[in-house]
Amino acid sequence: MTAAAAAATRAAPDFRRAAVLRGSSMLLVGRVMAMAIAMLTQVLVVRYLGKASYGTFAYGLALSAVVQSILPLGLDRADTRFLALYDEHGDHRRLLGVVATEGTVILATGATAVVLIWAGRDLIGVSNAAGVGFTVVLLLVCVAPLAALDAMVLNVFAVFARPKAVFFRRYVLDPGLRLFVVILLVTLKMSLTALAVGYLAAGACGTLLYSYLVVRLLRRVVPAEQNEGRRIVWPGRPLLLYALPLLIAALAYSATTSLPAVLLGKIAAADDVAELRAIQPVAALVLVVPTVFGTLFTPQAARLLAREDRAAVRANYWSTATWVATITFPVAVVLIDFPRPVATILFGSRYADAAPMLAVLGVAFYVSAAFGLNGSVLQVAGRLRALTVANLVGLAIAPAASVALIPRYRGMGAAIAVALAVVIPQLIKQRSLGSTPVGSTDRGAVRLWLMAPALIGLGACAHLLFRPNLAVAIAIAALASVVLFLCMRSVLNVAEVFPIASPLLRRVDNGLRRLQWRASIANSDKDDATLPDGLAVWHAVDWRFLLPSPDFSRVWLAPECAHEKRALEAMGIATTTSTLDASDAVEAVDVAFVDARTLDVPALERTLPGGTLVRIAFSRDVAGSRGRWSTRPWSARSRQLRSRGWRIEAVAWAAPDIRRPRAYAMVNDLLAIRRLLRVSPAGWSGVVRGRLGLALTRVGLAQLVCREGVLLARTPQ
Repeated sequence: MTAAAAAATRAAPDFRRAAVLRGSSMLLVGRVMAMAIAMLTQVLVVRYLGKASYGTFAYGLALSAVVQSILPLGLDRADTRFLALYDEHGDHRRLLGVVATEGTVILATGATAVVLIWAGRDLIGVSNAAGVGFTVVLLLVCVAPLAALDAMVLNVFAVFARPKAVFFRRYVLDPGLRLFVVILLVTLKMSLTALAVGYLAAGACGTLLYSYLVVRLLRRVVPAEQNEGRRIVWPGRPLLLYALPLLIAALAYSATTSLPAVLLGKIAAADDVAELRAIQPVAALVLVVPTVFGTLFTPQAARLLAREDRAAVRANYWSTATWVATITFPVAVVLIDFPRPVATILFGSRYADAAPMLAVLGVAFYVSAAFGLNGSVLQVAGRLRALTVANLVGLAIAPAASVALIPRYRGMGAAIAVALAVVIPQLIKQRSLGSTPVGSTDRGAVRLWLMAPALIGLGACAHLLFRPNLAVAIAIAALASVVLFLCMRSVLNVAEVFPIASPLLRRVDNGLRRLQWRASIANSDKDDATLPDGLAVWHAVDWRFLLPSPDFSRVWLAPECAHEKRALEAMGIATTTSTLDASDAVEAVDVAFVDARTLDVPALERTLPGGTLVRIAFSRDVAGSRGRWSTRPWSARSRQLRSRGWRIEAVAWAAPDIRRPRAYAMVNDLLAIRRLLRVSPAGWSGVVRGRLGLALTRVGLAQLVCREGVLLARTPQ
């Protein structure tokens, strides 16, 4: 590899990470839109059907999800790794072999599953009053092989960076067709069986269309002139050995999301299934973001691992994980802290008792989202043993907890079983990341793991104290999300991920950073035991961050500033003091300290060498340029100095009454001044002064309030 190529490879990870996050964000928008359509569809179905009828329909969907997880035999979770790997190595024959193998397996196992369900129809225990329960369940099970084929097609599009195709198929066409079927159901007052037939027809139309499109895509990936490359080579043993352990992961996923509902239908009643399956998609809104980001993250991580770019893999993972948890947070707050208003408004008072289940599932799913895409990393990194152990634990917990809890707690028992089966394997997988380039923890992630539960706890306290409605709950969640974003903005690197938004974000970030705290260069001085007690005055307000270079060693003190001599010399800074007299000119110094109350500009020009930096200290009783008390002292002094040829370097106001007295703000920066005045002042009198000062700044009297600080200027040359 040439030096230029190596440099390009080293520079690529940031671009790839930003590209993945931007593409994932586009899919996130589509996912949100699709979830809104799906939520509307669900609300219409739940409100239109009775509890028993919807329980039957939900039971069929849950059984279909379990069947769908089994049909690909784990190939749906392995295909992205091998497609990306073979494409990276230019092995098009095995690339086509992966697609052909997965399609063949799905068709064969799908036909077998439908036959077995038909043969065991007597074991289907849920039926509605019309006696069509098994027919509905069988029709919905037939959707499973179509959904499995659809997932394979979308994985192919994701590997070859076609997010627009994934966007349209998954987030526009499929939910749109289902909504159309439900609208027909409600408008024409059709039966439950007709609804199941409509779902099956919608799935078939989308799968056939995109199967045709994926064939066209593969023809472009494998050019026509490469006739030999078009021949299929079965991947064989490597693909199967990699996929079979992932089948356990698929079963674990279905066990955590669908198997408890199936067991609930067998042990309890259709009404209990209706409550659980009505609120479970609402709780699953928390998983929207990790699902979308994982679509593009997994193949990208596989490529980076194939190139042995360990640093890029780690940066990619933790950046994605932090974004996932931050974007998911507002939804989690609403669902965890305010579940009853959500359940009642969406599904009616019949489903109000499902609110505790919504809160339990919301907690479990947010924990899963906050830990990031750890399962995907273990998968592409080849840590299948750890992944298998975690999935086996989840696969064992779900049925065991369901059987133990459902007879006593019915729907809540199933919800707790789902929560345990989600959280415990996720903790195991997170610990297993320590053996990968990603690592099990990151400083930014730890900050988020501490902040998010604290804010959720505050939201729960607000719910207990005020019992707000849904609108107020959303406002509380939005406020908590803003706080979390501000705490995490340095970790998120928003400007790098979204360059188009960087000007606006830079303005916002600069506004937040206008409050300049004391520079860290003085920390060691303050803790030095050899310094005199008077040093506390010097450190009360540190203005040195205003200088281009804060290091200076020689200071001239005007007579009224002589009290600072001891503190400066204790810090190793040489000081000289003299009167302002033409015959007493001083040698060149770094900074001259003077007081605005006794400022004599002509005498300073005679005493100090040309170009000397002068620090003019302002206080509350500072006068204007003509000796009178002024409402605009900064402007008056600045005009006076400029008229005599001085150059103004900085004009900064020090806020002495707040609990952090080292804060500074530029005098002409009203945004920073107002933020300083909002910071908790010392004592109630400080609070009153801060609010009064804030009101005065809004009517153009900022300099009347902000009278203490420093003005830095240079004498004429």
